Amino acid sequence: MTVLKTVTVPLTAIPGAEPIRDKDGNALEALIFRPATLGDALDSQELETEGAREAALYAAMCGVPLPEFRRIFQGDFQEVRRLAGPLTGSEDANLLDAVLRSVGYGMTTTDETVSTSSPVGSPAT
Repeated sequence: MTVLKTVTVPLTAIPGAEPIRDKDGNALEALIFRPATLGDALDSQELETEGAREAALYAAMCGVPLPEFRRIFQGDFQEVRRLAGPLTGSEDANLLDAVLRSVGYGMTTTDETVSTSSPVGSPAT
């Protein structure tokens, strides 16, 4: 049996501010993230911007409606990205892309392969 890992991210509390609520209306002191599902990822792709897609994915992973999730503080969102990011299932691909860009390689994808191009000014082999 596989046990799914979850991540808990505490929320910043501001006296007098309306708390973040889950889909049942319960006030939350922390968000508990489960691993993303294919459905979460596909549903988030319906939104126009990368930021909106990312927020929708995280909102689905913790069971908080997107309009409510959008109310979390930016600092809390950075913690969500840091702690729950590995549960999205896309961290390895993003890391590979970042590493390739940092050493000057372009990265192109096709339906079946991933290839890298030589850095600008390097001789092709």
